[in-house]
Formats: sequence, structure tokens, C-alpha cells
Amino acid sequence: MRNLVLLFVGWFIQICLWGQELNFRHLSVENGLSSNHITDVLQDSIGFIWIATANGLNRYDGYEVEVVDGTNGQGDLASSVTNCLASDTRGNVWIGTRRGLSVWDTRVAAMAIFSLDGNANSFYNIGDIYIDQQDGVWVLAEQGGFHLFLKRANETNFRRIFFLKDPPGDSKGFYGSIVEDRDGNIWVGTSRRGLWRVDSKDLPFQEELWDPAAPLITSLYFDVHTGGLWVGTLSGLYRKKLPHSKAEEVPLFNKQIIRSVYAGTHPDQLFIGTDDQGLFSFNTSTGTYTKYGYQLEVPTSLRHNAITAIYHDKQGIL
Repeated sequence: MRNLVLLFVGWFIQICLWGQELNFRHLSVENGLSSNHITDVLQDSIGFIWIATANGLNRYDGYEVEVVDGTNGQGDLASSVTNCLASDTRGNVWIGTRRGLSVWDTRVAAMAIFSLDGNANSFYNIGDIYIDQQDGVWVLAEQGGFHLFLKRANETNFRRIFFLKDPPGDSKGFYGSIVEDRDGNIWVGTSRRGLWRVDSKDLPFQEELWDPAAPLITSLYFDVHTGGLWVGTLSGLYRKKLPHSKAEEVPLFNKQIIRSVYAGTHPDQLFIGTDDQGLFSFNTSTGTYTKYGYQLEVPTSLRHNAITAIYHDKQGIL
């Protein structure tokens, strides 16, 4: 089982040296979580930590966990299988599930199901949600292929930007990720249809140069310091110089299943979450790393080596 791991080092993490040992505190079903299989983590505008799991949505105030399941007048959650989270500048928390999209309005503490295509009988499996620099909401969804939807901040409804039909005989493994570069382009990585770039102004889209030997993209991270794109896949980590260069494999992570890529506390630091090798603190300049994993005799180590989500909150907690 996979567990949410909170790193309580506060201010210390901002000044720690490369290779510094980190101590972990664990939050699990024993503390009230609805499931130990964590899919995403987010902090909202008023400080709550939202935790998406494979069996329910949770909200954590630093002391107690509340299961947010649509009861007690909270509104409707599209499905208990929650995949991804995002928060906009208005304080709304967008929740992607296996059967559609819900949104939590922090002003009234209530939730509602939000249709992507205006059809109440359409059920999309939501892979990722991204809020762009203009507060537009981008949603990557699956239903017979990959759908990309957009709702701008001044719009009421979503519109479909593209639909990428599944390749013949290939419909296994739904992963995907959305990020934005410094020029406002939206990058979409998919597990079956490669890498795509969308001009967020005029909305034309095009497929980008990608390695056909590693098409199964799981996560994207835009490096604001170098202007490059880091691409996690089911067979390793890649670095791509924008806009059109070929992606280069990072040998250290060759053949590893990368689940998450997240910014570190230093310009040259990335946190890399893997499927079974634990957490890596990776120095992108030197290629060196520190690895954190499960250790049976160390209670402050990771509880499991599968790292599916990484998040750094406003208090400096990873």
C-alpha cells in the first residue's frame, strides 16, 4: 500500500545541504485517511491539505483528517476514486475522479459536479488538472482516447481543445500530465499518444518530437530556471530543451518507473518519485543524488518505496 509521507522540517528544509538526512512522519488510515493509496496532494487558499486517494477524498488541518464524501450537505463528489487536484485563484479546489470532475467552493464549503461536455451522462476518467497563469482550468480526460478541455477564467463552460483517439489495439494504461512554460504554451504528456504543445492564446496544437521507445509519459515538470521540460515515463526520466529539441534520457533513472517530478528547494534540485525505488533528491547540475527509501529498523524512514505524489506546502513541508 502507498502512504502519504509528510516531511516536517519546516524552515530547515530551506537551508539544508545536499545529502542531508531527512526524517519522515507518516499519515495513514490509522490517522483517519480513507485509503493509504495516495494519488495527489494539494494545499488550498485557507491552508487545508487535500489528499486524493483511490478510495475517497480527504482534508487535513494539521491535526485531524476529515473524509469529504459528499455527505453532511457537502455536495456531490463524482466518484470516490479521486485521481488529481488543483486550486485556482478564487480558492476553488478542482477534483478529478474516475467518473468526472467536481469542484469545491471554499467560500461556502460545498462541492458540485462540473460537466466537461454538457452531457450529464458522460463519465470521463480525469488524469490531470492544471490552472494556467490566466486562471484557466485545463483538464486531461480519458474516454476512448485522450480529451483536453479548457475553461477560461471568464467562461462558464468547458470546451474540448482536442481529442486523440487511442491507437488501434492500444487502450491500456491511462497516465498524463499538463504543465505551462514561460511563454504560456501548454504541454500535455500522455501515456499512449506522446507529447503535445498547445498555444494557449489561439489554441492550435501540434505533436512534439518524442522518443518512440519511451512513449508512456506519466509526469511533466517545467524548469523555470533553465526553461527546459523534465519528462517522467514508465521507463525513465528525460530532459527536453524547449521548444523543439529531442528529449535526452537521464542515465541515472534508466528503465525506472517515474511517478512524480517536483521542484526542490534549490534551483538545481528536483524531487523524483519512483514506483519502487523510493524518493530521489536529484542535483540537475552535477547529476548527483540522495536517495530516501523504506528502512525496516528506522521509524522515520519512508514507509513504502512507491512515491505517487509530491507536494511542498506554504510552511515548507514536503
